[in-house]
Amino acid sequence: MLKSLNKLKREIARALSNIALETVKTNYHGLNLVVPMLRGVGRKLIVPDDPWMSRCLAQQLALKPGAVIDIGANAGIYLVKLRAIDRERQYIGFEPNPLCKYFVSEVIRLKRLTVFHLHYPTKMRCVLSTPARRMMLGPP
Repeated sequence: MLKSLNKLKREIARALSNIALETVKTNYHGLNLVVPMLRGVGRKLIVPDDPWMSRCLAQQLALKPGAVIDIGANAGIYLVKLRAIDRERQYIGFEPNPLCKYFVSEVIRLKRLTVFHLHYPTKMRCVLSTPARRMMLGPP
């Protein structure tokens, strides 16, 4: 029942974001948050739906100090989970998608998050490989 209600909340916010809804205030595992709504992007931040991930992150953070590196920051779910658990830990995020980078930048701006770095690589070199073959993608 609760899972269905949470999904309904996210879907209502997504639909309203296509009309006029710009932000949604929420509490994400104890972190008061203003979530920007850009055509439904961000609806996963309205209601936490994966407590296992938060537990796993908390366990890993307890094991080791230092920065957290997020490859593929996407909509910032990992950043928000990190801030709900540890408000001082350094965060370094990489996001090549301009819409997602803009969205995460808005989450950071609206919440006034600190101790973070968000990188938007304009040129990225990637390697795809199998044991027998390797292929380079991107600029030399």
